[in-house]
Amino acid sequence: MGAINSYLLLGHGAEDPINFNSRKKIPKGVTLVTLAQCAELSYDEEVCSMVEAFTKSENKKIFDDPISHKGDIVRILNGKDIHIYRGEQLYPSLTIQMFLDWPTDENTKFMKSGTYKFPLDADLFQMGEGSTFCEKIFKFLPAYTGRFSKKFPEEYNSKLIFDESLMPTVADVDKIVTTNPDVLKKQLLINVDDIFTKCGAGVYYFIVCREITSLTSPQTYVNNILTNESEERYKPYYGRNWIQHIPAIIPLLNENISTANPTFKPTAIKLRNKYVNLHGRINRIRRNSIRQQRAGKRRTRKIRT
Repeated sequence: MGAINSYLLLGHGAEDPINFNSRKKIPKGVTLVTLAQCAELSYDEEVCSMVEAFTKSENKKIFDDPISHKGDIVRILNGKDIHIYRGEQLYPSLTIQMFLDWPTDENTKFMKSGTYKFPLDADLFQMGEGSTFCEKIFKFLPAYTGRFSKKFPEEYNSKLIFDESLMPTVADVDKIVTTNPDVLKKQLLINVDDIFTKCGAGVYYFIVCREITSLTSPQTYVNNILTNESEERYKPYYGRNWIQHIPAIIPLLNENISTANPTFKPTAIKLRNKYVNLHGRINRIRRNSIRQQRAGKRRTRKIRT
């Protein structure tokens, strides 16, 4: 058996909540570790802790064997539980937009993005200023509101953000010349399946969000559905805390459908039914994932004895 490689994926994560039984089986030799559950978010604290732990060579045995060292990884992640997919288990349909930015009107906060092999170079990841490791991995660059002031990668140092990333590489990113952040981000949206294919067997840590997309607040969205012909009313609502918003939208629709404009009432009923089904699907995905994880634990214990 050859040496095990461990990889850390950094970007804005998302999930397509497909039917559980439509998921693919984990490729041979691949183990996938996620932090968030379906439709949940991850936060800076956990990502920072994982990046710092990935810089310490003594942690290799921990990251190469997440089954045996799950407790150690949970401690690294500030007590947050992880979910491990391996063998021929079905795994979630995940993508990652590998341009890890948090834009505001004042500036844009960045950290390194891409696919990185253990161990990480601590100096390479400490791009910014601060007194702690977590503060130093963030870099503040010029703000943008819809457009970069110069063409990418001239405006943002692609080597700074992607140096040593296996996918995408600096060369991959430098081929994208644009002033439109949305164009750049679309080009850097990568399916985890493609990362498995590129990097091969190993343990992959997806310690980022598993959100869907964001649109507007539940109340505003329901008002749009019930009162106007905006295109917004035809779009499924997912929201940043999607799993929390959907239960709020269903009763809002139920309460207001009877008073809706007759023109829009059929659409409101159709969307209400869609949300009921989607909410049920998310809950089934979670239950099936938990059953699969528990079944894996039972098999592991049996093998060890």
